[in-house]
Amino acid sequence: MNRKIIGPFLTSLLMFAVLMSLGFWQVRRLAWKENLLAEIAAAARNPPIPLGEAPRPFTKVMVRGRWDSAHRVLYGTDVRRDRLGAYLIEPLLREDAPPILVDRGFVADGTKVADPPGDVAVVGYIRAAEHGSWWGIKDDLREQHFYTLNATAIARAVGLAAPEPYVLVAMGARMGPPEPAHDFPELPNNHLSYAITWFSFALIDWIIFVIWVRKNWQRIDK
Repeated sequence: MNRKIIGPFLTSLLMFAVLMSLGFWQVRRLAWKENLLAEIAAAARNPPIPLGEAPRPFTKVMVRGRWDSAHRVLYGTDVRRDRLGAYLIEPLLREDAPPILVDRGFVADGTKVADPPGDVAVVGYIRAAEHGSWWGIKDDLREQHFYTLNATAIARAVGLAAPEPYVLVAMGARMGPPEPAHDFPELPNNHLSYAITWFSFALIDWIIFVIWVRKNWQRIDK
């Protein structure tokens, strides 16, 4: 191979390898997302199951316990029917088991929420812990308003005994306040289009290289 073409060839080869790797990564993500969506669809169709020791995210479960209003906090922000509010996170205390932080649903600012007395049964789905990022909104510890849904960090901040490491998102009819989730979240699945985009860029990379060689062949061949 002519030495004048080695540099551009290696550059194009490197770009091709990177772009193809990104495309195949999105193909793997597509398979993972399709399996996850199938699990969510099955959970939505079926009745809740008893809570196990290590439930998978989006598993629909039923848990019994009593509310601990002394350690309530708020999470995030949202607008419902032109009213600004947040999500009420409250521990559910259980016998001989760690407490579970429950996302009980949306409450408008200034709304008072009363807990039903005694034991309650909560149906919902498991939500994995979030991990904050340096560019995200910081938790307001003074107001006990959190923007990262991490059960362990929230419990530590409010002086609650170590809870389960996940959050249970309560589901049910609109009876609020609070207003629980009515269904499972709709997760986007754009991985196929992302994969096609990266593979297309890889093809364009080689087309550009071939065009460059054809336009500069006489100079390269000297």
